[in-house]
Amino acid sequence: MKISTAADPQKAKPAAPAVTITLPYSWTIKTWPRDVHPFDGAKARHLLRVHQAKLVAAGALTRIGHEIVVLGAGYAKWMASNVTRVTEYVPSANLPEHAHKRHRLNQ
Repeated sequence: MKISTAADPQKAKPAAPAVTITLPYSWTIKTWPRDVHPFDGAKARHLLRVHQAKLVAAGALTRIGHEIVVLGAGYAKWMASNVTRVTEYVPSANLPEHAHKRHRLNQ
């Protein structure tokens, strides 16, 4: 049986690249930031309802009185845990063949 040393090449898989997400410290559904997925309070309410158990486990949700508050650090942790489910995502509106539509909307 061979004993591995520090000089031996590592056979472990390389670590996934770190995901950096800049989020506010906390927010409510009514004050959902426009730059945080899903970008809208109504969609956020659905997202929180569907993924409530996982968000609580990640430390992303708390309740202050009657208000549900999303904690930024826990939400970033939950988002990072789901990043492996999205291998390639190209929003159809950003594809080159739709560039003429974007130009028309900006005029």
